[in-house]
Amino acid sequence: MIPDEQQSYYTDVRQHHLEPLWAIPDWFLSVEPLPPYRPFQWHWRDVYPRLMAAAKHMVPGQGGSRRVLVYAHPDLKSTLGTTHTLNVAMQMILPGEEAPAYRHTPLAIRFIISGQGAMTTVNGERMAMESGDFLLTPRWAWHDHRHEGEGPMIWMDGLDIPLTRYVGAIFVEPYNQPMQTETVPFLQSEKLFGVAGLYPKALPDLHAANGTLMSYPWHQTRQALNAIRDTVPNPYEGAIVEYRNPLTGGPVLPTLGATMQALLPLEQTRRHRHTSSVAYYAYRGEGSLQIGQTWHDWVEGDVLVVPPWHWHAHRNRSHSDEALLFAISDEPMVAALGLYREEVDHD
Repeated sequence: MIPDEQQSYYTDVRQHHLEPLWAIPDWFLSVEPLPPYRPFQWHWRDVYPRLMAAAKHMVPGQGGSRRVLVYAHPDLKSTLGTTHTLNVAMQMILPGEEAPAYRHTPLAIRFIISGQGAMTTVNGERMAMESGDFLLTPRWAWHDHRHEGEGPMIWMDGLDIPLTRYVGAIFVEPYNQPMQTETVPFLQSEKLFGVAGLYPKALPDLHAANGTLMSYPWHQTRQALNAIRDTVPNPYEGAIVEYRNPLTGGPVLPTLGATMQALLPLEQTRRHRHTSSVAYYAYRGEGSLQIGQTWHDWVEGDVLVVPPWHWHAHRNRSHSDEALLFAISDEPMVAALGLYREEVDHD
């Protein structure tokens, strides 16, 4: 029971927009992180029909630049964040459509889900989009999309919009025409930097920001996964590879990391936790993700969020097929701030 005099003091200071920190000790000095949101899962069976239906209500370039559904966490409604720092979204473009060129300060990745015949152009470099490919859009890079094939083209977007908005640095600028002119040879960055450890000694003019690898094709990711699976699997993640900048050896983007992992039939990993948040996309197979004490069963297309400092582990439910999970996280940003910490379960 707070004495009346002390309660009167609290009331007085709060009327002057001050706060007695000792009265709310957990706000600052909690023993462990207290993320303001819970683990969450979106089911593909709910997302896919609504993504298809979006074609009736929106055309790229007409009333909006992109046909996108954002995975908006119910505990983060004010930011539309999937986590407190990242957005995950699903984008679709139909044959003959063009998503006009613009640039923005939030950086982005594209993980291609399905479809053929679409292209994305980033700072004048045109890149193919095939299932399993991983593409980059750095900060303030011009980018557009067009679909010259057949059937819907679907991919996952990952952006650091909540973080960029929090620091007050959101900028967006439209291009001076609907679509970019191709000024860089097709797949130039992949040809220059796509072979590990072998790079041109004298770099040509790379036209602004594309001075590193921009496209990570699925066949190379598949090859790397196979090699890891047969040699040094991670006891907490299975066979896992991290997409990295080939020139620096660091993360592909300053605030966003990405991985692909494979779980063998009936494989179950051990638990760990870390101070970075993770959003998983179930690319192939079926499995379960344990977060805390709860197992969340997933199938292809589902998205699951693990907040910071939550124990989690993986399980492949299939007796015969591997399970593949693509993930994005804010680990590079957390690590750059000196705040990354990981704990493993030794039981």
